[in-house]
Amino acid sequence: TAAGGPTFVAQYATVFNNSTSPKTAMSAIAINSGDVLVAVAANESALSVSITENGASTATLQRSSTATDYAAAFGWAYVAPVAETITVSFSASGGYFGGNVVRFSGSNGVGASNVANGASGSPSVSLTTTQANSAIVVIVSDWNAGSGTQTFTNNFSGTPTALTDYPGDASRYGVAIAYFPDAGAVGSKTVGMSAPTGQKWTIIAIEVKGAS
Repeated sequence: TAAGGPTFVAQYATVFNNSTSPKTAMSAIAINSGDVLVAVAANESALSVSITENGASTATLQRSSTATDYAAAFGWAYVAPVAETITVSFSASGGYFGGNVVRFSGSNGVGASNVANGASGSPSVSLTTTQANSAIVVIVSDWNAGSGTQTFTNNFSGTPTALTDYPGDASRYGVAIAYFPDAGAVGSKTVGMSAPTGQKWTIIAIEVKGAS
């Protein structure tokens, strides 16, 4: 990562292969003041997923999609106001679902975000970054549950780091999660997937800024 970019610290994922609710992703984890948590979640159907931190709903919803006949997807952000011990849980009223909390340090917050979906073609979404060397967190949910290798794509230099996912099971849904550590100069960025093909997809991308 170039100087000034955020630092990936850890990921905290739940399982995605059942409807048990709530699911705890972070259980009494000590985080530092200014740490940025980007939480992403998916549900196999158009059902809402909610998030709590220490029992309260203080994370900011960045983007969501609960379109009929698509697997729902959600993205939130939380910036730690002080050093604290945090428990983060995801809840849903039904359906297979799960979530992942991606933690960064050395960040002055969240920038741009966007959401898109499509019944054919490859998953893709664009956003215009607000700061150089930002990271981008991406989640893709697939109604068609296409199986096989998950391959992310981007229109800037640098490769993504795959995070805990739920490869398409040819039955329920598929979930792919990754982050790009450094999106380079400020500008329009496009992220997506080239595999598996044949997805009926929803994609959310969220910019995590580096230090100011």
